[in-house]
Amino acid sequence: MSEKKDKKHILDKAIAYLDSHNLLTMATASQTGIPHCACLEYANKEMDVYVSTWIGSRKAKNIHENPQVFYEVHDVVNINKDDIKNIKGLQVQAKAEVLQYPTPEFKSAWDIMVGKYKVFELIPLNEKRTVLHFIPKKLWMLDYSIKFGHMDEYDF
Repeated sequence: MSEKKDKKHILDKAIAYLDSHNLLTMATASQTGIPHCACLEYANKEMDVYVSTWIGSRKAKNIHENPQVFYEVHDVVNINKDDIKNIKGLQVQAKAEVLQYPTPEFKSAWDIMVGKYKVFELIPLNEKRTVLHFIPKKLWMLDYSIKFGHMDEYDF
């Protein structure tokens, strides 16, 4: 397989993986480097990922100070000799931006969220609600079924 086709295959696998999951763990850091981690529901349009939060949340504040984020999506597996070979996951280094209500960018991202989670239609929208948009810079696709510790890498 050519390198170009191989890279496209990695990206296609990553998008399919995002499409088939609904929770991610996101790490941020404050301007002074104090880390924070949160588990969040997400929606995606290809590799653009969106999460909803309050404008005053620690994650939103950290992103205002330092837009570098890292998130991971993974399968749940039992940790034993046989099942550990089935670990699969996606790790992404990204730049985050805060989309504020009522901008067109917020509305577009919110529509993507509602498209995945109908319950979001019940959430009142106002200036306290925001959507975080993760723009990927680099990803690693984990697949231990290929080989223990196997990761494919993709740069954007």
